[in-house]
Amino acid sequence: MAAITITIKPVSDTCDLMTMESAKRLIDFALDYANGDRITFAFCGGDPLLAGLDFYERFMTRVLKENKKFSPIYISIVTNGLLLNRRWVELFKRNGFFVWLEMDGPEEFNHYRFNQNEEVQFGRVLIAADLLRVYEVNYGIRCRVTDQVAEHIDEVYRYFRKREVMKLDFVPYFDLTTQQYAYFLKHAFQYYTEDCIAGHFLSVRQFDKWVSLYRGLQRGMTDSDKTDVTEVTVGGNQEPDFSRNTLSTPTCADCQTCRYEPLCRGGCLNRSGVDADDCPAYRAFFQECLPLFSAFPADFDLLLRQ
Repeated sequence: MAAITITIKPVSDTCDLMTMESAKRLIDFALDYANGDRITFAFCGGDPLLAGLDFYERFMTRVLKENKKFSPIYISIVTNGLLLNRRWVELFKRNGFFVWLEMDGPEEFNHYRFNQNEEVQFGRVLIAADLLRVYEVNYGIRCRVTDQVAEHIDEVYRYFRKREVMKLDFVPYFDLTTQQYAYFLKHAFQYYTEDCIAGHFLSVRQFDKWVSLYRGLQRGMTDSDKTDVTEVTVGGNQEPDFSRNTLSTPTCADCQTCRYEPLCRGGCLNRSGVDADDCPAYRAFFQECLPLFSAFPADFDLLLRQ
């Protein structure tokens, strides 16, 4: 058995739509590869909702029908929220989707998000968030860390806390400098730590992973104890390739000798489509903030499962 995470772009960068035949092959490959272990299907792209409701209805029907070895199935989807309506939300609720809704903090920080007429659609994103909340769909906010967000992370973080967001995923944008990204990491982690210690836990995806790894290493976890997950990205009608395991492979030469690699796990080159080396920002962050990692409560792992 082998756990697998498949990132799917049903609408590719060249606007090719994934056909149902391609989706069926992908599902069958994943179920065969996992052989009863867990499978995560993570839908992303320009906006994966453009593939249409019928695509996801048929996708889930196929998964449920062919999952004869009872692999635990996890589904996530990233959307800007502009197409969300009651039918979409009912599908997400019915099939246990986790929804990442794209929002970059208060309205003034969302100037990167606009429709084909170059009109900022912040109000519609707020409506989408309220709809997800009313239907009790599990969701979080995916926030692009632009230069503006990085420099005003205190305001952005307070905004999400005020809206009672429970999960955040901060994704660095291409225009960040090393100094801006390091500033963002240090200050965001400080707020994250303070909230957790005060009993007001707000999950931040990257920080959750780092703190969990740190606690495992403190308990004597070795490489043989780490969960091995194959990660594959498929776009449009591209055939799946399960030959790569990207979780444990460093992504730059410095990773081999870096003292922080057991926590960073080679995440320094992860900006989508950008040749950016974030090693200096990560090193500055860990050097200053690592002492805070020991401050988290004993029940931290339980908080992550809530």
